[in-house]
Amino acid sequence: MNNLRQVSIATHVFRDAKRAQSNRGNKMTFPTGTQLGDWGYRLRPGMKSPGDPSALPETFGLQAVLEDYMDKSSGGWICASQTDDMRKYENTYAFNLTFKANDPDPPNQTRDANMELQKTSWVWDNYSLKPGLSGFRGPFSSTSYIIATAQRTYPHGTRSSPGYMRSCVDGSVEYFEIQ
Repeated sequence: MNNLRQVSIATHVFRDAKRAQSNRGNKMTFPTGTQLGDWGYRLRPGMKSPGDPSALPETFGLQAVLEDYMDKSSGGWICASQTDDMRKYENTYAFNLTFKANDPDPPNQTRDANMELQKTSWVWDNYSLKPGLSGFRGPFSSTSYIIATAQRTYPHGTRSSPGYMRSCVDGSVEYFEIQ
């Protein structure tokens, strides 16, 4: 949760810095899909896609956009509960490309049939995407896979229902249970 909270704080600091630099007033300036490389999961900046000679060093993704807003030595881009297979990418968080960066703050906050607020996920513990080809914009084909998540262990205990940790656009961090 702490890592996602740090990513969320860095995102809001990024947004506030971009607001101050622009003439957009109170409009959102979250990283755009174009800045993020048009793919929701990327390698650590500077890495190359393993086994692909045409790959360039990674320059896209949320980690690349926020690198000046987070402590690089904190290890904040790797969830402590992730598998070694995911850790090899030196980033274990996927991110949202679907909301518009200039929507009201926070965007896409809607209510369900029971009038409960439905939060928009911003960054989450990735378990379903492989990174896109480093150094290139997406979309990519054949890079998605699903891992069974019947049980995930987190520092605060084991959850028996499938789900993942997420940070929402409003800055909150929570366990999101898959229905």
